[in-house]
Amino acid sequence: MPKAVNKVQLANGTVLMDTSSVTVDAEHLVSGYTALDASGQLITGTAEISGGSAIVVTETPDSHGGTVMEITAVDLSQDTVAPQYLLQGYTAHNRMGQAITGTASGGGGTISLQSKSATPTESEQTITADTGYDGLSSVTVGAISKTYVGSDISRRSSSDLTASGATVSVPSGYYAEAASKAVSSGSAATPATTITANPTITVSSAGLITATVSGSRSITPTVSAGYISSGTAGTVSVSGSDTEQLTVQAAKTVTPTKSSQTAVAAGRYTTGAVTVAAIPAEYITTTDATATASDINSGATAYVDGVKVTGTQVIQTYYTGSSAPSASLGNNGDIYLEVVS
Repeated sequence: MPKAVNKVQLANGTVLMDTSSVTVDAEHLVSGYTALDASGQLITGTAEISGGSAIVVTETPDSHGGTVMEITAVDLSQDTVAPQYLLQGYTAHNRMGQAITGTASGGGGTISLQSKSATPTESEQTITADTGYDGLSSVTVGAISKTYVGSDISRRSSSDLTASGATVSVPSGYYAEAASKAVSSGSAATPATTITANPTITVSSAGLITATVSGSRSITPTVSAGYISSGTAGTVSVSGSDTEQLTVQAAKTVTPTKSSQTAVAAGRYTTGAVTVAAIPAEYITTTDATATASDINSGATAYVDGVKVTGTQVIQTYYTGSSAPSASLGNNGDIYLEVVS
């Protein structure tokens, strides 16, 4: 149903119709006739004419479930309904039961009213009829969009939220309390790691070799899309030691002999001093000897400058006697001198 209008006014200020002061209602309008009341609403009369009075019948339910009918005669002598309050071409009856014809018009012709629509905004709007219309018959204001909550703000939902790793990004806008975003679980893959460390090597006096190594490296794993709670990065460390016992030769004293001797066997580590004893008394150096074979009695031997020399010298003995020597006297080459008196 169109909205009732109780006043029509042109843009230049001319009032075409104004029913705001009308006091007529259905009870005071002759039955069967219509008119506009003070709000501009079309009403149909219910009053029955009886001389200069109208009979008003009122029905009221009683407490017993019945109806109490009250008939009242209303004085119609004080009438405020006038033709100027009725549109031209329409008729009504005043309180006296007299027929009246409306004279209100838009410049003597039929009033041309416009129906308009308006979109709600954040600013106040004044809606007026376009050129060629005497006024507005209705103004329809559109509904506010369900996604509109204010300037530059749109309503958003959970689908507008984005997640990367442990971070949820929330774009600007209006969200209902239930808006949420599930963060998927990710996984971390630790890359292969090579730790290079130079060992520290020590050798004890007993030939025990100890090698010690330690090293560390920071590890950053490859993480797939999703949220990783903890334990995905850190430092990998390696340490350890090992020992190896060398084959050892303890302290040893070597006494020179005619034969060669091994002071330390091959493949052994000497843990103590190797002492070469003094040359025994029976062993002397012959480097300063000057004798030759001719200096040594024939058949005798000697060492000269480290070389064994056999003597070639012949020693002759001189004998004297008064008789011929016996065969057992001396050696070959000896000289015997017989003295004759």
